[in-house]
Order: sequence, then C-alpha cells, then structure tokens
Amino acid sequence: MTRIGISGGQLRHLSLEVVVRKAEEFGADAIELHWGMNVHDMQDVEKLKGLLEASGKTADVLNAELFWSPGELRALPELNAKFDRCLEAARLLESRFMLVYCACSPRKELDDPEAVAERRRYLDAVRPCAAACAEHGITLVVENYYNTFLRTPKATLRLLQEAEPLGLRLAFDPSNYYNSGEEPFPLAFHLLKDYISVIHVKDSARAESSIYRPDVKVVQRVIPVVFLPLGKGAVNWDGICDELNTIGYKGPMTVEPNTGLDQLETTLAANIRYLRHRGFGEHA
Repeated sequence: MTRIGISGGQLRHLSLEVVVRKAEEFGADAIELHWGMNVHDMQDVEKLKGLLEASGKTADVLNAELFWSPGELRALPELNAKFDRCLEAARLLESRFMLVYCACSPRKELDDPEAVAERRRYLDAVRPCAAACAEHGITLVVENYYNTFLRTPKATLRLLQEAEPLGLRLAFDPSNYYNSGEEPFPLAFHLLKDYISVIHVKDSARAESSIYRPDVKVVQRVIPVVFLPLGKGAVNWDGICDELNTIGYKGPMTVEPNTGLDQLETTLAANIRYLRHRGFGEHA
C-alpha cells in the first residue's frame, strides 16, 4: 500500500498537535518525522504516538538526520548512541523505514582511491545500524542529495551496489537530482528503480528572475532553483508516476514542497491532490 505522507521537517515550526492536524486537513495518510525537528526525546515520541493513533495516521518514515558529514564518522560512539535513540523511537512509532544520508563527499571519479576509502568508512559505520534495523523489521534508506556522494545517479548506483549485503535501500528524491544538474527521469529512475523504497515528492525548476516574481524562494544547489507544485516544474512527475504504477510501487511517498512559508500549505495540498489523481494513497 502506497501511503502519501507530509514531511514533518517542512512543518518543524509547528507543534506536534498542529502537524497531525495538518495531515488530517490535507488528506495525508502519514507523516515523515524528523528527529531533532519534530521529536527530541522519548517523551515527545510517546505523545506523538497517541496523537497518531487518535487520528488514524502513521509514521512510516523516521528521518534520523544522521550521517550528513564525514566528521560524524570520526565520532562513532556518539553517532551510534544517536542512532540507537532514533531506532527506539522508530520501533515505538511502528515506522517501516529509517532515513539517513551519505556522509561521503561528491566525486567525479568514483574509483579514485580516496573516494573508495571514504565509501568503505561510511559503509563500515552504517553496517551495524542497518543490521539493528533489520532485526526489528525496519528498512534503512539513504537519500540522494546535492552535497553528498549521491549527487549523481551513477554514484548512487555504485554505493547501493556496494551496500547490497547491508540491505541499504534508496529514498529517491527526483527533484534533488534535478537540483544537482542531473536527469531525474528517465535516467535516474531507471538506473535506481530496483533500490527505491521511499520517494520524496517535490518539483523544481531553474531560477530565472524574468519568470518568477521577486519574492519566490530561490535556493542555491548545484544550480539555483525555485520550488513549484507538482507538474509546474521541470521534473517529469507524469512519467515517474506512470512508471511507479507500472511496477506496482507500494512504498511511502512523502510530500515536501520546500517552498517559502507563504506557499507551503497550498503547495502541500496541491501535491497531495496530484498524487491522489495519479492513483496513489490509501483512499485513491
């Protein structure tokens, strides 16, 4: 079953009660929670569990907000302690997935000895985390992002192939590939579709002052971009949705508009309507 979720990280300025209420208001099935943004300790987790049960929502994905930088790999006891707290939260919330990032730098040469060594250190650090997740029926996923090794589809494929024994899977963000100057679809999707377990949903386009009004949020990634409702940007969401339906994708789809606050809620609602129209969600 594909559940449409809203990103708690996008709503981190709101209380837990309001985040759950927004999920109900927008017709979302789930909430992707961010440790350190939505919940900070087990007391928060207990409170949220009650709110979710009362609303009939789920927390399919818990974003641990870990493994962002190579520096974290030099402090493994602290990193593992943080991960263990997140895993405890994921178990209590009955999350199916935990999300981390790739603490390796972007590389043009994938086989450069320094790049290979850095990936080895990362995978060594991730291995016990993935094993602990698997022990509790939780899948560990890593998200592609513009300032990590997973900037390009081919680099992402290389890491996931090397991580196959760990059971590491992909949180696929097509817009993040576009923002990295890469082709989200068909290239990235078809290279990586066998590894996709979670999808992050947003649309973006190259920032151009002559097209967009001055107050539209512009973010500098590898290229400067603006964020738009699904179908209004440069990411081929029609093609992606067609392929997801063809392969029978059943994982979570988390909507994270990334717009300015003035457009956040209207874009959330529009994106959920788009996905439901394409046949996704519990009640599509």
